[in-house]
Amino acid sequence: MIQQLKEAFESSCEKLECDLLEIDGEQDHVHLLTAYPPKLAISVMVNNLKSVSSRRLRILNTHLMTQSKSEVDYGHDHTSPVVREEQLLRH
Repeated sequence: MIQQLKEAFESSCEKLECDLLEIDGEQDHVHLLTAYPPKLAISVMVNNLKSVSSRRLRILNTHLMTQSKSEVDYGHDHTSPVVREEQLLRH
C-alpha cells in the first residue's frame, strides 16, 4: 500500500510543483519529506495530498471498509519547514 501512496503523492506533488523527497510509513500513518515552493501554502499541499491519496486507495482497494467522516480519526497534521544546510550556505 505504501507504493500506491507513493504514486499518488508523486502525481499530486508534480501538479503542485513540489518534490516528494522521501516517504515512509506504518500501518496507520505516513511520513513525507517534501520540497515545495514558497508560493504554495502548506495547508493547500497537505489537503491535496490527503484527498488524492485517500481517493486513490479507495479506488485501488475496494475491499477496504469505507468510513463516514464522523467515524474517522483524522489525527493531527505535523508540518514544519525544513531548511537544508546547502540552502543556508547559498544565502
